[in-house]
Amino acid sequence: MSADRESSASIPTKRWVRETPGGGGGQGSVLVADPDAARRTAYAKALGELGFATHSTGSGREALDSLLEPGRYDAAVLDMELRDQTAIQILGGLLKRKSVIPAVITGKSANQHEFEVQQYPRKTFLQVRDPDLVALAVRQLVPPRRPAVTRLEHDLSGEERARCREIQEMLVVQELPDFPGWDSAALYQPCSVVGGDYLDIFNLPNGRVGLVVGDVSGHGFPGALIMVMVRTAFRLIAPHHSPRDTVLEVNKFVTADIKKRMFVSAAYAVLDPSTGDLEIINCGQNPPILVSASRGAHFIPASGLAMGLNAGTVFERELRIQHLPIEIGDRLLLYTDGVPEAKNADGEDLGEEALIRISGEQQKEGNSQDLVDSIAEAIVDHRGASLQSDDITIVSFRRLAFIGSADSETLLDHLE
Repeated sequence: MSADRESSASIPTKRWVRETPGGGGGQGSVLVADPDAARRTAYAKALGELGFATHSTGSGREALDSLLEPGRYDAAVLDMELRDQTAIQILGGLLKRKSVIPAVITGKSANQHEFEVQQYPRKTFLQVRDPDLVALAVRQLVPPRRPAVTRLEHDLSGEERARCREIQEMLVVQELPDFPGWDSAALYQPCSVVGGDYLDIFNLPNGRVGLVVGDVSGHGFPGALIMVMVRTAFRLIAPHHSPRDTVLEVNKFVTADIKKRMFVSAAYAVLDPSTGDLEIINCGQNPPILVSASRGAHFIPASGLAMGLNAGTVFERELRIQHLPIEIGDRLLLYTDGVPEAKNADGEDLGEEALIRISGEQQKEGNSQDLVDSIAEAIVDHRGASLQSDDITIVSFRRLAFIGSADSETLLDHLE
């Protein structure tokens, strides 16, 4: 761009401008890259209300250069109309350099390009450019920062703590069923009296099994009550509806009662143990990992909004269902954000690529328990002396052999 054009357009010499300090940036720093200045300002205001510090640019190239600076940003908002470097090209550049930063992609054509960056693990596509939805989408990708022991937990009496623990034990499956023809293992490790994670498994008609791995944005009693509501809704609705309709109905139920700016991210999977057929819907949860003999360890692309943000067409339009065959020897790994976002003393995340690497290493010889244990050990090694900052939930399933319908009925007996 020439000096004359720069002057006539009244473009400041310093392109990077902090739009709003928000809550002092206490929740992290977000880069907003959008060609429209009014949208940049609106996004910055909404993000600031959630405690994020923001920087903005109208240039895709500048966005990529800054996102490649280690530790500078916790997330990015990238618009599809960036001209000199598209949002998809920015994600590709980050992925190529193994610098994965959670990203919200905005614009009417956003979902049309999802296949091009399906291996980019932490992303959300939003066709609507609504500032509040954009801010909440960032929040679901960047969990709230909080101390290891909250004021609420400090003030709880011994009786209240015991009650919290009872709620937690009710909400989380303590032991997985012994699936005929399948190998499975799970780990749940809360970082507070009542964590925000939950894991549930239940039987469905025709020998199928439902699995939910979720994360509620609130902790303590408010989060626990939401978890009870979500767990109950899934168990009541799922036996009578398809996976897609189940999620739509649960979302309506949650959105009607949840507090503003709270949400539930969840991966809902329906498995037929006798055939290995898997249907999975991801509502703002971390991308599951599928390990197969043909493709190795790879992400199942994440898509869809978290539940509780929108009860109408926006949520439905962003929803995607994946149909996957789980072959003999294949493994499915689901986890919550406390795993890849486990931080060391320097504030560095363990990262989802570490999960890909460990899953690939364990595929040939390790069983599901070995994989879960290896991931747990990697978290401890990476964290060092740092305290656990978020709940940790990991669940792994591996198909070992073909089972018939009689064996499938035996599986249901285990779930009763």
